[in-house]
Amino acid sequence: MGAAKGAGMVDAPLGRTSTHAKDGLLNIMAAGDIDTFEKVKPVLDVPGENVFHLGELGAGHVTKLINNFMGMTTACTMSQAFAVADRAGITSNNYSTSCQLVRPVRHSWGFARITRWMA
Repeated sequence: MGAAKGAGMVDAPLGRTSTHAKDGLLNIMAAGDIDTFEKVKPVLDVPGENVFHLGELGAGHVTKLINNFMGMTTACTMSQAFAVADRAGITSNNYSTSCQLVRPVRHSWGFARITRWMA
């Protein structure tokens, strides 16, 4: 019905914080018909620093769910790692120590494989 009148639809969930929103720095995970996306992209560019077209309608919401899953999985894993560090006598009660605990991971074999896979 709407398509016959030139209307279209995209799903476009947002990522980042309210501060990013105020500064126009959101990540916007849009999906839907490419022609409709191109029409609305100038509007999405206002609040969005990164506006992605991810495919067919619904792909934006699936990507947002995956993004949330990865973020929460990382937070859970980090909390467990810090618990192990505490148990081993490596204190992580300040930001500097926390950064020192994470630094070796950034140079690990696994991290290198993940970042290469994601590129």
